[in-house]
Amino acid sequence: MLHQRPQPSGAPSPLVGARRPLALTSRVPAGRERGATPRRTWVLLPALAALLIAAPASSADDDLGERLGLRVRAAAEHGRSRPAILLTPALPIATLVIELERSGGTSETLRGRDLRPGREHGFEFDQPLGEHSFEATARGTFAGGERFELPFAFDSISFKPLKLDLRKEDVCLDERRITIRLNREVERIEYVVTADGGKVVARGQEPPSAPPGRPMTITWEGGGEVTERISLKARDSHGFWVGVEVTPFSVFIPHDEVEFETGKWSIRPSETPKLQDTLRQIREALALHGRELDLQLYIAGYTDTVGSRSSNQILSERRARAIAGWFRAQGVGVPVYYQGFGQDVLAVATPDQTAEKRNRRALYVLSAGPPSQSPAIPRDAWKSLP
Repeated sequence: MLHQRPQPSGAPSPLVGARRPLALTSRVPAGRERGATPRRTWVLLPALAALLIAAPASSADDDLGERLGLRVRAAAEHGRSRPAILLTPALPIATLVIELERSGGTSETLRGRDLRPGREHGFEFDQPLGEHSFEATARGTFAGGERFELPFAFDSISFKPLKLDLRKEDVCLDERRITIRLNREVERIEYVVTADGGKVVARGQEPPSAPPGRPMTITWEGGGEVTERISLKARDSHGFWVGVEVTPFSVFIPHDEVEFETGKWSIRPSETPKLQDTLRQIREALALHGRELDLQLYIAGYTDTVGSRSSNQILSERRARAIAGWFRAQGVGVPVYYQGFGQDVLAVATPDQTAEKRNRRALYVLSAGPPSQSPAIPRDAWKSLP
């Protein structure tokens, strides 16, 4: 059984991590007309740490940039987020106009009013896929009437959304490995594996072992424990990440087979000690694993080849339902599902009309979701007890 879900991140998109702001420095821009008076322009460069400001204090423009608290969120995932100019002003701003010109000649104007000091204000702008350079000017009026104008420049990049592909057949618990595919380059892959009541049995990170689109396998060490959850995160160099949690937990509960009278599905009193022992084992498994996972109990029923295929199908389902109902009546404490497979899945191959005790059996599966289809469970048509 394999269940997966995106791992929450607290960013605007459920699959996107935090973006890295840019630090400030200054330069005299090149490429202006000959004879023109150079104008100092703020240039926004990637910072090693968020909110890092590195502007020379001797420049009036640098001082204004610090008063405006100017930064740029210059990386975005196309269709999920947009880059933005960020201001955390030291003084209240009455009016603000930001004029942007992107490489290639496209321009855009951003406007704001009544910006409160000490709070971050974001102004998102359009960004096609790829990397682009911007020349910009922020002009406006502080609440006290002082006007300001600040030219600045920066580069911005928009990526395809980071995606992680994980298939059911890519998880092999016996070999302690999981295989994933990513649609673009990442910096590292982080993983945490928990087992036996939430105990962390493996934790690590590693660089990608294959290019985008190709399978890459992550392995971990273990010692015979029952894996409950595998958490994965793939992070790129700009702070974006995609995450997934896999809950492959599924255990078969050992038991003595309940014997029914021929053609009947009522549980005889003489058979209840077998079910009571099975219930004890189910509760032990729930005590160990149920704190970390939302578990369900699945009962599968099977018959021998005596009788018609259709009658055996009905009989196996009724017997599976009877066992499921017994566990429910005893307060097993988890949702219970049942399904019959008749004579379609024989434990021992026999001719038709053969009374074979080993084929009259049941499976009890405690799982974090419907058991994966397999030779023993060829169909996914579970029914819930009302």
